[in-house]
Amino acid sequence: MTSSGEYTVSETARAAEISRQAYYKWLNRRLSLREQQEREVLEEIKRIEKRH
Repeated sequence: MTSSGEYTVSETARAAEISRQAYYKWLNRRLSLREQQEREVLEEIKRIEKRH
C-alpha cells in the first residue's frame, strides 16, 4: 500500500490473481471503451446543438 493509502498495481493484480500485464490490458480496454462513449456523447451534443 502506498503512503496515500492506495494499492499498487502489483498488489491489485496479486489480489485478483492475475498478472500485471493482464491488469494493464483490461485497463486499456476499459479506457478505450470510455473514450468511445465520450465521443458518442459529444456527437450527440453536436447533433442537438445543430437542431436548436
